[in-house]
Amino acid sequence: MLYPPPASKWANFTMKLAESQSWQVLKLTLLKRPPIIIPAAMVTKIRQAINPPYNFKDFFAVFVVLFILLTIPIIVLEVPAQRGVFDSSASGLQQNKLAVSIESPVEGPLDSFVRLQAEASGEKAILSISFSLDEQELGTINNSFSRANIFETGLDFDSTQLRNGSYTLKVTVLDESGYSITKSRVLLIKNPQDKEPPSIIFNSPQNGQRAVGLIRIAVSARDDRAVSLLTLSIDGEMVASSKTSSLSYNWDSSSSPVGNHTLQATVTDLEGNTANSTISVYHPLNGQF
Repeated sequence: MLYPPPASKWANFTMKLAESQSWQVLKLTLLKRPPIIIPAAMVTKIRQAINPPYNFKDFFAVFVVLFILLTIPIIVLEVPAQRGVFDSSASGLQQNKLAVSIESPVEGPLDSFVRLQAEASGEKAILSISFSLDEQELGTINNSFSRANIFETGLDFDSTQLRNGSYTLKVTVLDESGYSITKSRVLLIKNPQDKEPPSIIFNSPQNGQRAVGLIRIAVSARDDRAVSLLTLSIDGEMVASSKTSSLSYNWDSSSSPVGNHTLQATVTDLEGNTANSTISVYHPLNGQF
């Protein structure tokens, strides 16, 4: 049972409270439209307490009632909110249980073919594992076992197709909830020195061919490792380039002067070794053969 404090401690408090603007607002509210959740007998008690003459015991009773009425809604609203936070945190914990490990390659420089291998596990089914190297996509492997929450897979990688140096391998795992995580590892590629130059040929046109109208120029190159750059020049002016092992270009010979024209293709491999191929074509007067 609640007992009010001694009157000596409440006398000044009750007078100040009665004179305050907040109390006057509360008073008008309770007199005109009391909350529907307050029983009628309690409303009567409150009205008696807030009308003169003021009594500190009645003030204390009103304080207790208002405290209870204000606390209950807060508790009622707070419990579901806490449950929601807990559930959200639990969901986050479940998502954070999604894990990935890079099984291969292990530490050490790469100088040949290697298997990129990763394993993922989580609370939910694993949908796919993706591999990338310095933001360049290497491939994505989907999980054929749609409900499996453990998935191990990989792909073959040829380090000789890249220049020597450091690269960042990234493995990204995606689960059925749409949550993903990424794990990275720095790879050091140190291929043996390549002293063999690449090779290059013109597929079209043929050397000595007459060039009339629109001419398709096609070039292909080969290297024991990888082609770094392929360029095409016409009469000493570069007109096209490619970072792959093939190149094609449509040349409008009708705008060129009459006579012989030199086509030159140059290929460069990852080590800087180069090779050239040159042919000559003849552009006749007024397109005559």
